[in-house]
Amino acid sequence: MALKFLLCLDMIMDPFFHTGLSISDSLKTVRKSVLIYETIIHSYHNELPDCLSPYKHYETEVISGVLDGVVTPEDADSEDYPSMQTMQRWLLWLQVNLTNIEGYLRSAGYSIFRLGEGVLFSKGSLLEAIRKKYQSWLEIILRLIYNSGGFLVPIPW
Repeated sequence: MALKFLLCLDMIMDPFFHTGLSISDSLKTVRKSVLIYETIIHSYHNELPDCLSPYKHYETEVISGVLDGVVTPEDADSEDYPSMQTMQRWLLWLQVNLTNIEGYLRSAGYSIFRLGEGVLFSKGSLLEAIRKKYQSWLEIILRLIYNSGGFLVPIPW
């Protein structure tokens, strides 16, 4: 079941899958739609780029590096690497949200990708399958969760 889910993600991640347009043409179309919407409805909204995580001050690449154990406090590769306390908070944040993330992924597999009830009751972890296949796994799951109206619980300070 995880394989079907990953194949659906592959199709979504392909920029030419839905429109056949280049990425820049797709962005122009999206921006034009947003401008028309804002003109008609008279409302404004914020758009979060894929490289950022909601309510986090670091790029998702850095956060996923910490969560995967690639970025550690001993790394001197970057001048602005996160502090040990920040890294520990991110690890706790993932632990607190594991059940929610898995639930959102199963829900998306059933309702968005139409994979049937098998995805709801499958034994394997969809999150682990995504983490193994995609380097940008955090960006993928955050986009899927937040664009479908979901959210992840922040941890208390």
